[in-house]
Amino acid sequence: MDNSKYLLFFIVFQLMIFSMKAQVVITDRYFNVDASKQLILVNQPLEALNIMYPDAKTTIAGKGVNYTFDIPVLNLEKGIAYTVQDDQNNTYNLYFSELPIIKIQTNNTIVDEPRVHAQLSLCESNGSLLQHDIGIEYRGGSSQVLPKKSLRIEFWNDELGTEKENVALLGMRSDDDWNLEAFYREPLRLRSKLSFDFWRNMDNLYYQNEEPEAINGVHQAFVEVFLNGAYQGVYGLSERVDRKQLKLKKNTETEIRGGLYKGVDWGVSSFTSLPSFNNNDEFWDGIEHKYPTDIIEWSSLYGLANFIINENSDDFFENYQDQFKLDNAVNYFIFMNLLRAQDNTGKNIFIARYDQDEPYFYVPWDLNASLGLFWNGNLDNYTEGILTNGFYERLRNDTNPGGFLERLEERWTQLRNTIITTEAIVAPFYTQYNYLDSNGVYEREGMAWDEYEFGGEDDITYIEQWLIRRIEYLDGFFYNPNSLTKVDTLESDDFFLKLFPNPTFDRVQWEKPADFCSVEKVIVLNATGHFVQSIDILEGQNVLDLDINPGLYFLRFEFCDGKKILKKLVVK
Repeated sequence: MDNSKYLLFFIVFQLMIFSMKAQVVITDRYFNVDASKQLILVNQPLEALNIMYPDAKTTIAGKGVNYTFDIPVLNLEKGIAYTVQDDQNNTYNLYFSELPIIKIQTNNTIVDEPRVHAQLSLCESNGSLLQHDIGIEYRGGSSQVLPKKSLRIEFWNDELGTEKENVALLGMRSDDDWNLEAFYREPLRLRSKLSFDFWRNMDNLYYQNEEPEAINGVHQAFVEVFLNGAYQGVYGLSERVDRKQLKLKKNTETEIRGGLYKGVDWGVSSFTSLPSFNNNDEFWDGIEHKYPTDIIEWSSLYGLANFIINENSDDFFENYQDQFKLDNAVNYFIFMNLLRAQDNTGKNIFIARYDQDEPYFYVPWDLNASLGLFWNGNLDNYTEGILTNGFYERLRNDTNPGGFLERLEERWTQLRNTIITTEAIVAPFYTQYNYLDSNGVYEREGMAWDEYEFGGEDDITYIEQWLIRRIEYLDGFFYNPNSLTKVDTLESDDFFLKLFPNPTFDRVQWEKPADFCSVEKVIVLNATGHFVQSIDILEGQNVLDLDINPGLYFLRFEFCDGKKILKKLVVK
């Protein structure tokens, strides 16, 4: 071989070596593309990639396609948008993320019910890969009209769902039934997960020693989701509140033991009404029957509600601790008031019973509308007022030794010396915010959803300032809980404004307590909280004719004293 041919061979060989060093090859399981959003998301560990490819990287290869960096990259970093082009000169934003990635593929139309067959893969950055048949459906109420929808998935052993399989996910329990929470109206995507974490830190189930695996609440883990190739953003993969989570006693052939009921609206769930029930119906005046699953039996819960609403005061205060677990009632009263979770006083709450003849207790649910945020995502900068329901309206008059007010003061003092400080509550927000932000999650949420508004650390600063004022306000009542007995009414007005018929076709009527100020205006909002119309109300008027399309709406009643109450309305 002459020198010129040798030199040419050497140059070509070196270029090949350089090209191999400059090209990063991504394992298929980690490589995800949304062509419509021009997004590539990779969760292969960066440290290993940078060691494997130490030189400047000019291209990246995934699933048989080469993508060229606009500028060679020496060290790949998470959360940074790299501009790359494929062989057809299509431009993409390439991101690296540490978050687990869920891909769901289905040929079926996803609906509220029933679940339809799909294929799921869950890839973690440590290389763990789960692939499984699932059944999938939309979940939630009003949230189903939002662009980003929450999902419920169930692990199946076949395409028909005739057999289910328990699967442990991301360090959480082993189960066949899971939720994917969308967080659409919550800009930080943090309130739900961190509020659940806080609740589990402050409330242990009274039977914990007998059932060490029982959990009062749920765990959530952040994941990023692709649905039929379309990037959906960050979700909360969540356990479910059910008999298994709470370790409620199973029924026998002759006895109904444990019980679980979900508040889906206000009514019996807030202990403000007591209509008759029908054991052929899984819904009863704002409550959904969740367990037992093989039989519907409302009589036990009816007995609790009847006792709370109608029992004379002497017998109520003497016996209510046999009916409802006092420590749990105290903890939940503090919890919902600390968060000022207006949507969780009767709705978005579970009422559970471990065993027959055992006291009931509360389990929280759906905590996005909290810490200075309304249900529709708007800021609620108001930090005063005490949230309540029919049960707490009675408990606030319990001045007996060892009763509700005494226990409230003791518990508030304990918690104020430990976990209820602004610093302790806000610290996890900064930690989890930095985790999501450093992985580019918030930037990608903006790519996925046009209406997404994100304020960065200012959103946490808002929570911090809101909490300072809220805790100071609650100190004034909970360090001296006897003051609650001196207030004419707590902030429970929305439970006493009755709206009917609901659902309706074109007309709705309301009924308010006689001592309420008159309604001056009704604002009609659509399901996403956007303005539809404003209606001035005449003195004494309590009927409204509506000329609006069928769907879910919210009516905001504005009273002459400035009070505002929001009620949900379904128009058929």
